[in-house]
Amino acid sequence: MNELKKQRSIQLLHSIRRDAVKSLAANGIHTVDQFALLSLEEIRKFKGIKSTAERYLAQARAYVNNE
Repeated sequence: MNELKKQRSIQLLHSIRRDAVKSLAANGIHTVDQFALLSLEEIRKFKGIKSTAERYLAQARAYVNNE
């Protein structure tokens, strides 16, 4: 987990699905910082992220803002 924190990995998002991580990575999104800059509409286009988009975005933004 410390390595994920150091890398600020997208995998830090609680219970994000493996297919969603792969879909994000295929589109160049690897960190919570990159994810936090996306809109809900953009996030929902990724495989495995539809109804959880708001929760993941809130988590990513909280992480980026050290909340």
